[in-house]
Amino acid sequence: MGKRRWGRRLAGLVVLMVLLELALQAAGPLVQRAMLRRDPDPSPDAPLTILCVGDSNTYGLHMPRVFAYPALLQGLLEQRFHQPVTVANRGVPGQNTAQVLAALPDDLAATHADLVLVLCGINDAWNTGAEERGFRGLIEQLKLVRLVRVLLSGVTTASPFEIRSDDKGEIVVDRGRGAERVNGASGGSAVRTGDELARQVRAGLAAIVERCADAGAVPVLMTYAEYQGDFATVNATARDLAAELHLLLVDHERAFGERFRAEGYDALMMNDHHPNLRGYQLMAEQVDDALTAAGWVPPAGAPAAAREPGASGAPEAADDAAAGVPATLARLAGDRLAIGGPPRVAFQVLMSHRPGPDEGFGEGALRVHLASDRLTILSRLEPSFSGRLDAQGRAELAIPPRLRAGAGAEGLAACVLLLRDPGGAPSAGNSPLLGVSATLILDD
Repeated sequence: MGKRRWGRRLAGLVVLMVLLELALQAAGPLVQRAMLRRDPDPSPDAPLTILCVGDSNTYGLHMPRVFAYPALLQGLLEQRFHQPVTVANRGVPGQNTAQVLAALPDDLAATHADLVLVLCGINDAWNTGAEERGFRGLIEQLKLVRLVRVLLSGVTTASPFEIRSDDKGEIVVDRGRGAERVNGASGGSAVRTGDELARQVRAGLAAIVERCADAGAVPVLMTYAEYQGDFATVNATARDLAAELHLLLVDHERAFGERFRAEGYDALMMNDHHPNLRGYQLMAEQVDDALTAAGWVPPAGAPAAAREPGASGAPEAADDAAAGVPATLARLAGDRLAIGGPPRVAFQVLMSHRPGPDEGFGEGALRVHLASDRLTILSRLEPSFSGRLDAQGRAELAIPPRLRAGAGAEGLAACVLLLRDPGGAPSAGNSPLLGVSATLILDD
């Protein structure tokens, strides 16, 4: 009788695990689609189309999409051409070289890119699922296995913690009892490093380069801005491969290193190895300079007769014009929002549960009257929630059902931030905000 009971329990556990795996597999593509920043299809009349592939450093983690390096690069390049150029952002956080390669045929077919900017490899240190074969490869693809990795890594916790880098360049979490590593491969799973990591990254980058060449696109390799730990290995690998294959290399590590010595690390980087706003701007400037030196774009100062009125290349001028113009946020029918403000200024919509009277958080010199919660984080990642106002200073967007559902019975609130374009005199103390709208309560 006892054996039968244990047999039923084991069978029930297996069924539960299968159902959980199916649910995670079904949710995975939905989450990835929400994270992808799919730009509109490029115009066939565009004088230059650039495809940017890679991981979170291309995606523009922590930044609205208009401040990821591909969007900033597009703004720089449009000052050189008579028609708008296309810079497509296909970065996906967490991707390794094998996953970039797997997505490349579709990305190339969709964009018909002239140039492909490649920045990937650091996630090969821990993300091994895409290239494993056989039984181990099957196990690596299971969402439950990846969930267990995250849980074992100790990242998920209800208590306060700080994520930062240690002196070896590793990501660690500090809960007040000492720093613990929180790499994606913690918890006993394999981690590549050293020569093994270099071989894997080299093979992945070489395959990406070959695929680009087969499609008639010119590959451009890049190094990461970060220089510590495994980043040094990945950067050296990209540098050596570019020299061997006579490819253009944009060496962000070298450019950032010069700025780090002059201004300090925190002036350009977040505390998790990703650039901040000024860092992404420096990346865009380095690519722009490299493409100009290679003769693929016109030199600075070339006329741009077809640029739209008001699209000034001087961010400070646009900021001056926006000063004092309030941001507005209104609700339309069908859970749509209308945004108003200065023409062509960048914006970011934030949402949270309905805040209490004393809730809010600071953004530079301004205060945002929202609760700092999970919905605030999700709204920062929502691709449609950031962009630029049109020539009349307007934009409309829809509230995604997943954010509406996440509010539950607590209600939902929103506001819009007007963002300062990077550029002008560098100052780490400058607030990135031009203004904040009044909080809009969205309860039905």
